[in-house]
Amino acid sequence: MRCGGETREVKARSAVIASGGFEANVPWLKEYWGDAAENFLIRGTKYNQGLMLKELLHHGAKPVGDPRGCHAVAIDARAPKFDGGIERQTVAAHAPVTARPPFFGSACLLG
Repeated sequence: MRCGGETREVKARSAVIASGGFEANVPWLKEYWGDAAENFLIRGTKYNQGLMLKELLHHGAKPVGDPRGCHAVAIDARAPKFDGGIERQTVAAHAPVTARPPFFGSACLLG
């Protein structure tokens, strides 16, 4: 770890790494959701690609959570593919419902 311009080694039996999810990584979403992932409207940023998460998993981190879990909300079907945002959320009963991709791996357990 770097602290005050110095590099220090930290020894621990385990660590929790909060690296974000992969909600905007459509190819990765398709591994769990199939072709339906192509139609997801992502409320969050297009930059949630899960790059750090993928690297942690590659190096033996234990994934936590269900990769097919999601938080589904009603949003305007005219919203852009990414960054649909809360301001575009609708509460109308006739609104189309889309699935917000999972936050699988928001935390990994090392050790």
